Amino acid sequence: PDLIRPADALPTVQRLLQAASTPVEDAAGALRVSASIGIAYFPQDGAPGPDALLQRADEAMYAAKHGGRNRYAEWPPDEATRSNTSLAGSAGANSQP
Repeated sequence: PDLIRPADALPTVQRLLQAASTPVEDAAGALRVSASIGIAYFPQDGAPGPDALLQRADEAMYAAKHGGRNRYAEWPPDEATRSNTSLAGSAGANSQP
């Protein structure tokens, strides 16, 4: 509710991706994981219900997975992504190594 514009969420998303990609050490060695995050904003035109909002975030998550490891994608897709993939969501150039 504190977002003025969608881009205000991106620092939090980037911190989540960084936290997920930080290796965890244990007796067996380092455990490395990555995350794919799908973002859908509310409210949107047509005021989708909770199920539709979750579906949009899920579609964006699969677009992020399609783009590579440790990425996020936003719904709705932008034109460049729509032409590159059949998945909904804007695959970000915002990946972490």
